[in-house]
Amino acid sequence: MQIARISAAVANVWRQPRIDSSETPALNLAGLGPWLEQLSDADTVVLERDNRLVTQALFNDPF
Repeated sequence: MQIARISAAVANVWRQPRIDSSETPALNLAGLGPWLEQLSDADTVVLERDNRLVTQALFNDPF
């Protein structure tokens, strides 16, 4: 098994490799701030309810 390290400030670990339009900005290099700012309350409920986001990894975490 190969071990790598996270090279971004924060990396989302998604449950499935599918991306919805509300999640696309989370993938750019501008950081999570712009993505979090544009999420509506309904968007955050969907992320939780549908178990889309497993966890987050921080810079230099092994995976």
